[in-house]
Amino acid sequence: MVQENARNVLEKEASMVKRFVAIVNETDLDADIRKGWLTSFENHQLAHDEYAAADQTKLAALVKGELELLSRLKAQIPNPPTNIYEKCWLGNIAGDEAILKKM
Repeated sequence: MVQENARNVLEKEASMVKRFVAIVNETDLDADIRKGWLTSFENHQLAHDEYAAADQTKLAALVKGELELLSRLKAQIPNPPTNIYEKCWLGNIAGDEAILKKM
């Protein structure tokens, strides 16, 4: 099983995803937008489940792999960003990196 700090991070993240799903379900959205958000959260839950079931060795490999992926993604975004879309992506990546480093 995952280390205690990782478990706490995962539990908080799962709680946030449940809240986001509730917000999406209660918000008047275009059907395609709603489906996109809910699919994103469903995929997030699948990843969460894999992390939560991982032993220490597998967790370390998952975290390392995701950090490498985020690093490659971040390298493709101008820094400083040239528009709000890029700024948002850099913020999202920084948030994901912070979560992963807490594990």
